[in-house]
Amino acid sequence: MAFSRRGMVWRPDIQERKLSHSGMVNLRYKSCWKRRWLDRFLGWLGEELPYCEVRYPF
Repeated sequence: MAFSRRGMVWRPDIQERKLSHSGMVNLRYKSCWKRRWLDRFLGWLGEELPYCEVRYPF
């Protein structure tokens, strides 16, 4: 898969539906993908801004 900003932001093939507490249907990225991206981001952040903590990653 070629890199594109659009392809990195919207990927229906790795999304799943979620029913919210209010009854609305939402889309979210599957947890295994979110974990990969979060780990990558935290690695970069730790290298560049080691004093900056992430409190609530979404």
